[in-house]
Amino acid sequence: MELIVTMAIMVLLFGAVLANVRFGNTQKKPHLAGLELVSQLEKMRNFSQTGKLFGSVVPQGGWGVAFEFGAVSNNSYSLFADVNNDGLFQASERFGTVLYLPEKVYVKAVAPATLTFQPLTIVYRPPYGDFIVNQNPASSDIFITLSTSGNEAQKILTLKRNTGAPVL
Repeated sequence: MELIVTMAIMVLLFGAVLANVRFGNTQKKPHLAGLELVSQLEKMRNFSQTGKLFGSVVPQGGWGVAFEFGAVSNNSYSLFADVNNDGLFQASERFGTVLYLPEKVYVKAVAPATLTFQPLTIVYRPPYGDFIVNQNPASSDIFITLSTSGNEAQKILTLKRNTGAPVL
C-alpha cells in the first residue's frame, strides 16, 4: 500500500513539473520573438549605416522592416531595401523571404495611436541610420507589443525616437 501511495505522489509531482515547464515556455515566447525582432531591426540599421548593396546598388532610401497587418494574422514581416527612396515597402524590394514570429505570437498593438494597425514601415536612412516610420520622422518613441495568442504573456519592444534603436 505504501508503494502505491508513493507512486501516486510521484506521478502527481511529475505532472505538476511538466505543466510548469509548458507554461514557462509559453511565457518566454514573446520575449524570444522580441529578441529576434530586435536582431532584424539592428541588422537593417547596420545595413543602412554601412552602405550594404541590394543586388548591385546601394538603396538610396536605406533599409527597413515592413509589417503587413491583415485580417488573417499579425505575425509576419519583411526586410527590405528602399531602392526607390519612397519610404514604403514594395514586394520587389524584399530582402530574403517573408519572416514570421514564432508560433502563437503576434503583434497585439502598436503605439502611438496614429500607427495602430495600418501597415507599419520602419526605414533606416543612410548614412547614419536615422529612421522614419510610415514615411514620417518619428515624433515619439514607437511601442510594439508582442503577445501570445491566449494573452498569457506579452513583451513590449520600444524604438527610441532619437536613434531608432530597438530596446526590449
